Amino acid sequence: MKTIIKLVIAALVINGCYRVGMAYWEYYEFEDAIEKAIQFSKPAVTPEQLTSEVMELAQIRGIPIDESSLSVTRAHRQVVVDASYERTVDVAPKLPRKFDFAVHVSVLMVN
Repeated sequence: MKTIIKLVIAALVINGCYRVGMAYWEYYEFEDAIEKAIQFSKPAVTPEQLTSEVMELAQIRGIPIDESSLSVTRAHRQVVVDASYERTVDVAPKLPRKFDFAVHVSVLMVN
């Protein structure tokens, strides 16, 4: 009986770690995609165009980001993207937890 309880607890811990890990994995993938999209964009791209591109990347990845929490600034070849979003992760059955993610990407454009 002790072994079964230990296995159930281990399964719950592993499952929770996997779910939280996947939320962070998606966050880092999103940051990386933003960086690559900006780095190799056209030289004459405007901050509004970059904003729509970041929103499209978020929609493709299922990132629940609101355009009001997104800031894109450009000064010459330097582009800075700041955004934040909240994701609820079920750490265990019937135990949701909110995680706040803050995206900050600063890129020097190649072109």
